[in-house]
Amino acid sequence: MEEKQYETLLKFGLTPYESKAYLALLKVGEDTARGIVERTGIPDSHIYKVLEGLLKKGLVTISGSKPRTYAVVEPAYMLRVLKEEVIQELEKGYRALLKQAAEKRRDGISVFLSRRGFMMALRRSLELANEDIRLLITDEWVFKEIRQEVWTKAREGRKVKLLLNAKLGFVEEIPNENFEVRYAHVIPPMNMVIVNGKTVFVSMFSRAGDHFLGVEVVEKDLVENYKTYFEHLWIDHFIKFLRKARAKRIEEIY
Repeated sequence: MEEKQYETLLKFGLTPYESKAYLALLKVGEDTARGIVERTGIPDSHIYKVLEGLLKKGLVTISGSKPRTYAVVEPAYMLRVLKEEVIQELEKGYRALLKQAAEKRRDGISVFLSRRGFMMALRRSLELANEDIRLLITDEWVFKEIRQEVWTKAREGRKVKLLLNAKLGFVEEIPNENFEVRYAHVIPPMNMVIVNGKTVFVSMFSRAGDHFLGVEVVEKDLVENYKTYFEHLWIDHFIKFLRKARAKRIEEIY
């Protein structure tokens, strides 16, 4: 049993000595540095560094002065703390991996055949966005899945342009003045999200839902082409929408 606990602590990032010290304290509740040395065999020259590491991780508390007594933090809290640390390290590693991958993509294009993998990459890019965001949304599921991230960025001060398929209905809540939405009746059969003016995400899927294709583009010239295309749609389709709305209003009057 103790061996499994020891292996678990190692997986959560504790050193071998930290794991031994924590498990020793877990048996007795609290002890001095000398007592922990006697229970674990950790060398005298290492014990205070080990305990300092546990203190910094929030896994033990300290009381008294001569001698100081170290007390274990309950396992449930300890696991929450360690999980947060592991998640932070994974997040840091993932960001580095994304940067490294972007540098290695010579053709500037990544293809996703998995809707889940595509949405993970898109959400991550939106979370890290520090400039404007432009969205062409034709499918409701895409809008629903990234709505929270987009709203958050608008509230943080990022400029957001949303060109929405009018058939999906109107956006009921506008976060603030940074968010602008337009509606189009005729719209391409794809979803497009441009983040920071440097990365483009394009997705298409069959109406039956059995085929999906997603593309992430970072190649500069291609990104510029997509940005130009979006601005064309932003202006042209909006004008057409206004004309139709005006014509319909005239028919209602007469």
